[in-house]
Amino acid sequence: MQKFLPIILVFFGESLMITAEMMGPFFHKKFLFVQFLTIETILLLSGGFFLVFGYIKGLQFYGNIWKISVCSVTTLLIIEPAFALLFYRQLPDIKTFIGFVLGSLGLIIATI
Repeated sequence: MQKFLPIILVFFGESLMITAEMMGPFFHKKFLFVQFLTIETILLLSGGFFLVFGYIKGLQFYGNIWKISVCSVTTLLIIEPAFALLFYRQLPDIKTFIGFVLGSLGLIIATI
């Protein structure tokens, strides 16, 4: 179970960071500046904490920083497009979709 802790921490941290990135423009028009800044700061600080702690535990448990880096990149590859679709209801154009597919293939090849 301890081996999954870094993966969970990095996944959760990246998810919070991506939420802050994606919700920034969304929150900007709905809240006052102080409320916006408070929400973004909490998301970014929490995400950063989980990411750093996940990387520390990943290096400690796996002995190799690359394994946890691949977990981080995979999270970005999965979560960011999903959040873009969820928050903004936008589908990628064909060029962007091809780039996504090629990036996914590159990630799969790197982890084999």
